[in-house]
Amino acid sequence: MPAFNAFRFNPPNWLILLCTMILMPFHAVASEAIRTELLDNYVFASEMEAVKAMKQHCIAESSRDNAEHVGAILQSEDGRFMVTHGQANPGQESVTFSIRRPPSLKIVALWHTHGAPGRKTERFSITDGQTVRQIGLPFYLITPKGEIKVLEKVTKGQSTAQTNLEVTSERTFVRKFKGLVLYQLI
Repeated sequence: MPAFNAFRFNPPNWLILLCTMILMPFHAVASEAIRTELLDNYVFASEMEAVKAMKQHCIAESSRDNAEHVGAILQSEDGRFMVTHGQANPGQESVTFSIRRPPSLKIVALWHTHGAPGRKTERFSITDGQTVRQIGLPFYLITPKGEIKVLEKVTKGQSTAQTNLEVTSERTFVRKFKGLVLYQLI
C-alpha cells in the first residue's frame, strides 16, 4: 500500500480544502441561534408602543453596524407588554433566534430590523413570510428608513374586505398575498 503523499493533491483540490477550512467557522457562527433576553425596564401598555420603542432603541445601531436586531413582544397576565432583544453579527445575512422568557409571559408578536439601508432591507424576506405562516404570530419589520411594517397570517375564510376593515388609526392596509396580509404603521 503506497504511503500518503500530500504533494500528490493537485492545486484545485488544495484550494477547495483551504476555502472550506477558512469559511467553515463563519458558517457555524451564522447558523447559531441568537438568544434574546428580556429587557426588564421596558414595559408598555400596547403591542404598538413596544415595537415603536424597539425602533427608537435599535434603528441607529442596526443601520450603522449593518446588524439585525431581533426579539419578541410578550404580554403578561395583567395585560402589560414587554420585549426581548438580541443582535446578530454585523453583515450576517441569515438569522435565527430563540426567545428567552418567563413562562408567565405569552409571546404575542415578533420584531426585527434588517441592518443597513438597501433594496432588500426595506421589505420582508421570503423567510420572514414563511415564519409568519408557520407560527401564526404578527412579525414586525423596522426598516433602515424608520418605517414599521407588520406581516400577519390571514385567518381561514377571511376575505380581503374583512382584512381591510382591520385598518386602525395606527396602521394602514398595504396588500394581501399568499395567505399573508401586510400593513404599514403610521
